[in-house]
Parts: sequence; structure tokens; C-alpha cells
Amino acid sequence: MGEGLCLFYCLTFFQLAGLFAQFRSFEHFSVDNFPHGSVTAVCQDQQGFLWIGTSDGLGRYDGTQLIEYRYLPRDTHSISNNYVQVLHEARDGSLWVGTRQGLNVYHPEKDQFERVRANIGIDEKQADIVLAIQQDRQGFIWYGTYHGLFRLDPETNRREQILPNDQYAAQITSPVVWKIHEDQQGRIWVGSGMGLFVSNNDGDLQFDIYANLLADELRQVWSIVEQTDGTIWLGTNNGVYQVVEGPGGLWFNRYFEAQLSDNFIQTMQIEGDSLLWVGTWKGGPVSYTHLTLPT
Repeated sequence: MGEGLCLFYCLTFFQLAGLFAQFRSFEHFSVDNFPHGSVTAVCQDQQGFLWIGTSDGLGRYDGTQLIEYRYLPRDTHSISNNYVQVLHEARDGSLWVGTRQGLNVYHPEKDQFERVRANIGIDEKQADIVLAIQQDRQGFIWYGTYHGLFRLDPETNRREQILPNDQYAAQITSPVVWKIHEDQQGRIWVGSGMGLFVSNNDGDLQFDIYANLLADELRQVWSIVEQTDGTIWLGTNNGVYQVVEGPGGLWFNRYFEAQLSDNFIQTMQIEGDSLLWVGTWKGGPVSYTHLTLPT
């Protein structure tokens, strides 16, 4: 299925920039059992395997062979759904897979998946779509769905909904979470359907809510990346923004307006701390642009 891998490279080149920064071109090759769907997520694990999530299955590639993992109705240790939304490797080597039917934890020593219901307090017949996953420095797994922000303790599998809650219900009218990032200070940054949420890092799970960051046309934060000096960059539905921290809170400076083919930023990746790869989307295939970051 050479077409599948060709599509993989075309759509996720900017995601691979951090993994293969020394290369500027890709060789077309084919793998017989590559999943048929479009590529949706990519992750390289500690052993060097390349995990490829698609809309119709999950693949693990070792440079020579690709093993496909699919939902099997009679196997409770198979992946819960074939549509993979997001991949994230934890520090212990387990792979967390967000699908359109909940969370999955792949245990490499067993070569099997453990399924976890993602949403809390909703009808189990509803879709359980996981959109973002991030492990923090304490080991908790944070994940986002269309219903908000959640945190899971992998030691106990205890889940809790962090946002929205009673305190923020009036402020958070669109709970969908697109991106989660832990910064160098240990704060959790959440890109959502109505702006940016940032934890205050005092241990009590309080968040500053930056809704409609600059204007009504800037409502969604889809991507969050960080330079080694701690500078945060946001990819939004209306361009790329640098976050500046000051005594009064956060300020947002727009960059690269003239260099982008479209303002809808779906994903970003920093390469070598000086280049920013930006994936834009305008109702069709993702296109990518590499930009020089300011010094």
C-alpha cells in the first residue's frame, strides 16, 4: 500500500521534522499491510518503533516490517476503535492511544491494549472521542475530549474531570480540548474551542482562562509548542501567536501573517529551536511551511 505511506509523508512531514531534522527529502516506498486510512497521528517510541495512527487502524513500523493493530470484537485486549486520533508515549514506555471510542494503553511487554473509558458522567452510548493526551512530570495522564479536560492516575486508573467544573462553568461554554502541553515550569496549557487555559502551578488545579484571546475571530487554540528558553507559541484558527508573560498576565503577539498560506493552524513543530514547522488547513489536505523564529 505505497499510497498510504506516501500520504503519510505528505501530510505529516512537519510532525516528523523533530525526529528527522537532518533530512530534507523523503523516499517513496511501500509496505504491504499498511492501514488503508488517512494518517492522523505519528509517534516514535523509546525503542525506535514508528507508530502510525490512521482513520482505519494503527501500525507499528520497525524500518522493515509494519505490524497492524485493529479492533477485534471478541478480543478485549485489542484496540477499542480503528480511528486513531492521537498518540503519546509515557515515560515508562507504554503508548497511550486516543481513539473515537476511548483511551487505550498499549503495554509492550504484553503486546496488548488496555481500554479506558475517557468521558465521565455521560451516556456510554455517546461517542468517547479522545483528542489530546499529555503526561505531566508527576506521571498523571491528562487528556482532552469534546466534553472537557480530564486527568488520570495510571497507578490506580482513577479519572477526574478538571474542566469545566462548577467554578468555571460560566466561563467555559465550549469545553472541547484540542491540545495539552506541560511547560518547563510544570504548568498545564490547554488549547480549546474557546481559547487558552493555563494552570497556575500552585497544586490546586486553578486555571487562568484566556477566552477569545484577542478578538472575536480568535477563539480556538489548536497547537502549543515551546522553545528551550520557555517561549510559548500558539497555533490558532487565526494565525500563529507568541506568548509574552508580564506582571499583568499573558500577552499575545501575532507573527508570520504574510508567510502563511492560510491562517487556520492545525499543528506545529519546533526544529532545532530556530525553525517552526506550521501545518495549515483550509478544508482540504494539510499544507506545511517552515518559518524562522525570532531571536
